[in-house]
This record gives sequence, structure tokens and C-alpha cells, in this order.
Amino acid sequence: MPEGDTVYRAARELDEALTGRVLTLSDFRVPAYATVDLAGRTVLGTIPRGKHLLTRFSAAGDSPPLTLHTHLKMEGIWQVQRPGDKWRRPTHLLRVRLAVGERDAADRIDALGFELGVVDLAPTAEEDTFVGHLGPDLLGPDWDVDEALRRMRGTDQDRAIAEVLLDQRVLAGVGNVFKSEICFVSGVHPHTPVGQLDDAKLRKMLVLSQRMLEANKLRGERTTTGIARRGQRLWVYGRRDQPCRRCGAKIRRAEDGEPGKERSTYWCPGCQAT
Repeated sequence: MPEGDTVYRAARELDEALTGRVLTLSDFRVPAYATVDLAGRTVLGTIPRGKHLLTRFSAAGDSPPLTLHTHLKMEGIWQVQRPGDKWRRPTHLLRVRLAVGERDAADRIDALGFELGVVDLAPTAEEDTFVGHLGPDLLGPDWDVDEALRRMRGTDQDRAIAEVLLDQRVLAGVGNVFKSEICFVSGVHPHTPVGQLDDAKLRKMLVLSQRMLEANKLRGERTTTGIARRGQRLWVYGRRDQPCRRCGAKIRRAEDGEPGKERSTYWCPGCQAT
């Protein structure tokens, strides 16, 4: 499931493969940009911003530098393909293709964006229209625990802490998996109103959030338990009715009529009673 750590790795892979090279092909399979041709522009870099990706291109003639904004949503991926590599998704799911190097050349690289939830293209000077609303990025140079705490206190204090952790305007990068795992490790019930948690507790949760994503940003398989073996990587997420790894109580998942039912929320009724 794409969260801040997944997006960080995608940005790193795109950056290492494309930055500094001239595009020889661009193919946008979304109606708004179907006629756009970026060939001839130099790729200036790709940076992650929470769950968003920003790929920047040089100016070309009278056209200013441009930024490609993409969001993976639930199903999207970026694949960096070299000659002979097999596409990881079928062709009809392709949304963006960027290539450097000539076709069939040894240095050819194709960056393939499949099932991207969002595809935007705009002058780089206007890229804040895509990400300017975001809170501090847990994996970015702008991470600021004090600012994130201020934003937590600025939201409706009756909102559940799990909902606030997911609010990208408060802090950028947390998704459903980390939301449940952060609450568990913090010993906080995910439906606790944020106003019932004091600043010290919220600050600890924010510090934990950053550490958890930081520890996973270069891992191929996400783990919050510190154990890399399959089936032992997470504390509560995806473990409904299985015993808690700490107290043995059955892990719960939000049901119809409960807070958080619109998102996958897991918790231990023993370790997170309040």
C-alpha cells in the first residue's frame, strides 16, 4: 500500500534513473495531456512530498520549466525498466511513459507509471498548487514536529487521532498501515479524540511517526515490529482476530457503525483500551 515510505523509494528510483538525462520520448495516456511532448527536455530531478511525486523538467524554447505531479493513490506504481525487463502491469494500465536513451540502446531507460491516481503537468513555478496545502513531510527537509503539533491543535479536537494522522494537511506521509501501527506502539486507541491527548503524548506520537517512516524508507518490505519475516512484520494492521503479539487479545478492525469504518483501522483492545 503506497504511503510515505513507498513514495520516497519511488522518487529515489526515478531520480537515480532519469536525472540529468534528456528525454527521448514522453507518452501521456490521460486525456488532458495526450498531445504533450516533452522530448528534448532534461530531467532535473524527482522529489517526494508526502504521498506526492514531483518530477521536474528543464525549459524548452519559450516554454518554462515544467513539473509532472503524480500520486499513486491505492494501486499506482512507477517502474524503471531497462532493455529486456518485463513490464509489471499490462499496457492498458499505463498512464505515463518517460524514456531516456535511444530505443534498444544499452543505456535506454523507460520510466512507466501504471494506474496513477493523479497526473498533472504545470510550470514548475506553480507546483505549489499541487502540494502547497500539505503539512510537514515526515521524510522531507521541512519536517517540523512543532509545526505538526500546531496543526494538530488547529484541527477539530473531537476528531479521532487516527483520522488526524491521515490528514495530509497536518502531516504528510501517513497512510492506513502506519496510522494503525503508530497508534498501537503509542498505546492509544485510534478512535480517541485528539483533544483528549496532551501535547507531550502527541509530540511522542509525531516523533514515533517520523522514526517509523524513516526506518522503512529504504526497505523493500515494510516492518514496524523490527522483524523482516513474512507474517511478523506488523503489530496490528491486517491482523483482525489474530492474537496481539504483546498481550494475546484478538486484534479488532473497525466495523460498520464505528468510527473509522471508512478506513482500515486496526487495534488491540488490551494494549489500546483507552
